[in-house]
Amino acid sequence: ISLDTSESTTLFAKSSVGYKPGGYSAYTNSANLSYEEEKAWTTEIGVTLEPNTTWRMVLAAFWSDIEDYQFEKSLSAFTTDYAIINAEEVGGKGFEAELIAQPNENLIISAALGINDMTFEKHGIFNGNKVPFAPRHTLNISAQYSLPSGYYGRVEFRSVGETFYDEENNTALQQEKYSVVNASIG
Repeated sequence: ISLDTSESTTLFAKSSVGYKPGGYSAYTNSANLSYEEEKAWTTEIGVTLEPNTTWRMVLAAFWSDIEDYQFEKSLSAFTTDYAIINAEEVGGKGFEAELIAQPNENLIISAALGINDMTFEKHGIFNGNKVPFAPRHTLNISAQYSLPSGYYGRVEFRSVGETFYDEENNTALQQEKYSVVNASIG
C-alpha cells in the first residue's frame, strides 16, 4: 500500500508471508538430520522523500515473526560437519535509511544504514540470544564520478556490526564490528 501525501512524499506499508521448505542437511555424515519448513510474516512501514530530481531519501521500519527459523549449526568443533536446524520462534525488528544524491550528471553520492535486532524468542536455553549471521548494523557510503567518455572512479566505505556465528552467542565465535574502504576505476 502506498499513499502520495504530496508530489515529493510517499508513505508506504508492506506485509508479506514467506515460506522456506524443509529438507535434509547435506553437509553431515548423519543421514537423518532433517529440518522443518520455515514460515515468516514480515511488515514494513516507511516514507520516501523526493523533493526534486537531485536527491531521494527512504526511511523504513520493519518487524518479523518467524516460526521454525532455519539456521546453520556446526556439529563439532573438530569437523566440517554442519546441519540446518530449526529454532521454534525468532523475532526481528529494525530500521533502514537510504539517501541518494546526484548533484550533477557526473556525480552520485549514496548512503545506506540498517539497524537489525534478530533474537531467538523460543529456542530452549538460547531464548533472548542474537540469531547467528545477522549483524547488528550495516552502513555503506559511496561516491562515484563518471566521465562522459565512460570512465569512472568510485570510493566506498562499508561497516558491518558485531555478528555472532552460533546460537550460544559465544564470544570466541563472534565477529567484532569492522569497516572496509573500497576504491575502483574503470
